[in-house]
Amino acid sequence: MTEHKNSKSIQNQIDQIRWFHEFDFGGGLKAVSREPDVEDHRRIWQFIEQQIDKVDLHGKTVGIIGTGKIGRLSAQIFKGFGTKVVAFDRHPDSEWAKSHGVEYLDLASVLAQSDVVSLHVPLVPDTFRLLNDVTIAQMKPGVFIVNTSRGKLIDTLALIAALKSGHIGGVALDVYEEEEGVFFEDLSGQILQDDELSRLLTFPNVLITAHQAFLTREALSEIARVSVANIKRFAAALPFIEGTVL
Repeated sequence: MTEHKNSKSIQNQIDQIRWFHEFDFGGGLKAVSREPDVEDHRRIWQFIEQQIDKVDLHGKTVGIIGTGKIGRLSAQIFKGFGTKVVAFDRHPDSEWAKSHGVEYLDLASVLAQSDVVSLHVPLVPDTFRLLNDVTIAQMKPGVFIVNTSRGKLIDTLALIAALKSGHIGGVALDVYEEEEGVFFEDLSGQILQDDELSRLLTFPNVLITAHQAFLTREALSEIARVSVANIKRFAAALPFIEGTVL
């Protein structure tokens, strides 16, 4: 199985990509506040003061891997919560970093210093399983990981091992390494055949959503608007809207 192809069939590279970085930040916030664990208690009507190991974002270090449009905007939101933001990118934007108080470091340093690591890179040979047993071992004990980018950026077996050992404090995933045939499907009443995904879903400190970062009313409206506009431009032999592809 591979990542779901429909999620990449129309790639509107538009400036107004609020839904991705807002979802990314929300995932990080839920991870550090152990929201999946809290929700489990609510479902069984347990409303006592819960001894769940939550942490504040304020004062923590957030590592942004990849500072394209989404990565930059995510960094700016995290900064608004009083975090220190460090970043890694093969093509750093020094002017942006200076204006927003972000420090660029090498990848190993970002992993070693960050309390939260958020992934914002494309899936290319160099980023395939960017987080694996070696790089995860370089991360701070108790680190929280957020991935709304591509599932194959993370080695799932290495992730599971680090969750079991307690080295990783929590994970928020909107993508999964082998999501085709699972995400965008109704499997209710069936036995989930993916053993690794089944194991991930058992952890109380793991939040998984089914490739839904783009799924907001505003996002769908904008995707439709840009797609229709570009189809009309293509029919009229005009260039696509600046910054977009169809």
